[in-house]
Amino acid sequence: MAEQKAAEKKARRVSLSHESRNDPGMLWQSYKAARLRKEAEVARERLSSYIRVWLGGAQDRSSHTPMISVESDPFGLLQPSIAFSVSGDSWLLVHRPSGILAAIEDHLNTLTQQLDSNKMLVQLSSREKGPHASCSEALQQSLELGKTLAGIAGCVENYAEVKSSRLMTLVMKVIPSLWKLVKARLSERSLGVVLESLSYFIAFLHSILDPKRYWRKGFTRHQFPTDSGRVSAMTLPARLETIFLDVFIHQWEGQGAEPQEWHFLQVEVLHMLGAVLCGSEENASHMVTSEVCFLLLTILDPRERCTPLQALATKVITKVVHTLHNFIPSEQQTSVDGLMVLSGFLNFLSPRHCEGEPIPPCIRLVTVMLDTVPALMRPPGNAVGLKNMFVEVGCFEKFTEVLKHIRDEAKENASEACKLVCSVFRAFTAVMESCQPLRQIFETRVGYSKLCDLTATIVAPNTVILQEALNMVVEGNYKYREDSHSIYNTSAVAMLARWLLSLPSKLQPWLVARLYDICSYGTHNWQRCCNAGLLKVAVEVLTASQEEGRGFSEEVEEYMILLLEVLGSHSIRAAELKQVIGALRPLEDGRLPTYYYRLQKALSMMAHGVGTEGLQPLHYFDLRQSGSNITIPGPLRFPSAASFVFHAWVCLDHPHTKGRETYLDVFSNPNAKKRRVLYSFYTPSGVGFEAFFTDTLILVVATATRREFVTVALREHPISPSEWHSVCIIHSLAKKPWAKSEVFIYVDGDLKRTTALKTHGISDAFTTCHVGYAPSRDSPNLAELRASIRRQPSAEFGEGELEVSTEKTLQTIPFGNVLMEWGRAVNLRGQISSMCLFFESLSATSVRVLYKRGPNDLSLFQPKCPETRELGGKLLLYYHAKACKDGVCKDLSPLHVAENSQPGRFRGDLYITLDIKAVLSSLGGVELLFPILEQVNLPVKKRQCREAGKRKVSG
Repeated sequence: MAEQKAAEKKARRVSLSHESRNDPGMLWQSYKAARLRKEAEVARERLSSYIRVWLGGAQDRSSHTPMISVESDPFGLLQPSIAFSVSGDSWLLVHRPSGILAAIEDHLNTLTQQLDSNKMLVQLSSREKGPHASCSEALQQSLELGKTLAGIAGCVENYAEVKSSRLMTLVMKVIPSLWKLVKARLSERSLGVVLESLSYFIAFLHSILDPKRYWRKGFTRHQFPTDSGRVSAMTLPARLETIFLDVFIHQWEGQGAEPQEWHFLQVEVLHMLGAVLCGSEENASHMVTSEVCFLLLTILDPRERCTPLQALATKVITKVVHTLHNFIPSEQQTSVDGLMVLSGFLNFLSPRHCEGEPIPPCIRLVTVMLDTVPALMRPPGNAVGLKNMFVEVGCFEKFTEVLKHIRDEAKENASEACKLVCSVFRAFTAVMESCQPLRQIFETRVGYSKLCDLTATIVAPNTVILQEALNMVVEGNYKYREDSHSIYNTSAVAMLARWLLSLPSKLQPWLVARLYDICSYGTHNWQRCCNAGLLKVAVEVLTASQEEGRGFSEEVEEYMILLLEVLGSHSIRAAELKQVIGALRPLEDGRLPTYYYRLQKALSMMAHGVGTEGLQPLHYFDLRQSGSNITIPGPLRFPSAASFVFHAWVCLDHPHTKGRETYLDVFSNPNAKKRRVLYSFYTPSGVGFEAFFTDTLILVVATATRREFVTVALREHPISPSEWHSVCIIHSLAKKPWAKSEVFIYVDGDLKRTTALKTHGISDAFTTCHVGYAPSRDSPNLAELRASIRRQPSAEFGEGELEVSTEKTLQTIPFGNVLMEWGRAVNLRGQISSMCLFFESLSATSVRVLYKRGPNDLSLFQPKCPETRELGGKLLLYYHAKACKDGVCKDLSPLHVAENSQPGRFRGDLYITLDIKAVLSSLGGVELLFPILEQVNLPVKKRQCREAGKRKVSG
């Protein structure tokens, strides 16, 4: 009777399970009931059914796996990790029963014991084709558990619960158990299930060891959750390195080819290693050993082919090098160091010698390896040190040898040859970026002319290759007429200019237009090109174009001469002027060059463009780079507390100039607000004066205390970029208690705004005085900055103290809100020719006179200068770029106030320009041009090349 009742109960339980097999709620209740009855086998069956239903629903509603971006994988070789899958809401543990993780832990523990049993190994190793239900079910359960754990770990929101569980420990037990089965002689079906299960468990480790998803962000463009800022990776398991080594040391011993699951497992293990290296500095330093480094380099062999595994290994090697360079002290690098890994990596770019014959590497593998160099040269720490190591192991020579050894293979596949040349250019650019000494080493060891010659022997130049060369010039991504770029590599500009002579006529207009676009933009680019002698190169190219068999179209000549006009208008040396005049001589056949009359006009334009009204400075401070500024040693005291007057000649770079960032944004966001500081003067009590330019080049004048920041903005009159302006700011302090302090803002001698501005007294000495820069008075560090922002409620929510007057340009805000309102203080990102401080107000006439006298008159305020000598009595200090040497700015104040002179300290680049009129006078004056007039009746040479177009080119 008792046996009959037990059978009826069991039948009811089975019937219930059958009816509710697709209902996760009923399955979970059935599982809990079985646990209460201590029916372990039934509980595991219910939990397995629950997991199957969970997997089915998750797969139906899960998001797709993000595709690897083309930039990361131009050949489409890389395979994404299982961990790259974007988990949907169905994997969130908050939507599951509270005890689900504990249930999975128990199930995983039991499964591990089953897999470790000898009975399981014997049955799976059997060659019999008969069914083994229990064994097949155990393997299937391991696969289902692996998929479930990979999905759970893929959700950042689940990380805290996963970290506090025992899943990491249990997974590290089940992986060796499955690995034993791989080494056994299993049937093809069973082996496939085991390998797939291993891949999913490895993906689980991938996710929890890189919770911030740094590794996958380097491959995909998908935006992953950003709410994981405070999570930290779990501690590296002790046996993880052994797992990595076992997978790649183990040789496939099965019959036939390697199964696809074996390849997927290797890919997954490599992705996991990359995740470990990205997820935590401590884990990375423990994971990088000599065995791991050697094995990664071994994966790159044989070099005569290119596989997805090799492509992925190059990405992992990049992270290994970064770990060795930044996180492992040199004294601990006894068995492995960065130089060894870099040298081994570069050796695969060279041919392998077999029986005395060199066998070049696969062109696709070489391209993939070179494409990793830009990421390799951007470590999280000291990039210059890593670049020096890379150059020390001969990277320049290796990159050049690549172009020599693959000539024959490149001729068979022009498209891959073009990709290879572009990768070589990108690799050279990445190594030389931001490092002038390395550029000089490159010119010594390789040279730009040799680079062009080798490129021409491999593939015919095209716009794709020329675009990479242009990227080398700006050390960024150049876009024609879309962005404004700064020149960093002037030698590359000269290379492209000389390359014009050997380019096909169809490419010449394309390239010369872009050269003109880059070189003609902004004061900085003009000066860099003039200093590098580009004007001389341009004249040489124009002259060489008149040789037999060569020739430029009218459009190309026009662009070249426009470039000469721009550079010559900015600065021209005596030798360069001689060269320009020499280019006007008749050719050997007695005819005039095709550009004769246009170049004559260019000389006239150079003389007209420079020194218009004497407002073009011949000497100036360059305040573009981070930290560049003029510092006035304190304390700085004003003889009277009546006024604060600042006057300077200023030129600003365009706000959208592209290229390397020269400053650190407060939240590492390049689109955040910034204020480009013109000057900042502060007392120890926090009272002071400041002026800055916004991102839209609006001048803002401010007075500050510890508690508030009062500003007036010149919104109606934004400053024009790349033009010199005279800026004068006068703070007239109230002399009586009931009077108001006022500010007068002059630009180019004209009064642009006058308004009442709250100003505190200046009886105290100024101890923090900078021009072109403001110290981080906003907050000593990021933590204090964020704390101050939290303490100061925002006016946007109706709780702040923001006061905006009826005049929109005047604002009073709490000092804690300065960064939110105006942005972080950065350097001027422009140039200053001269600056002076007055302690008494100036009249409008005096300000106009300062503008008319221009920036090149060092005799200002001297007794011999009648227009401005009376201002000398009001002058506190006067700095000029011409009177600066070895970083010391001499105070040019008149003698009767120079007893208290304070020389300034300049940090940055100092530039000198030469006016064509002065240069011409030094060479003998206008008589030097008379021979040119004698040639006007000579015939002009006819063009030998087909016109590239009749488009009009404007200067």
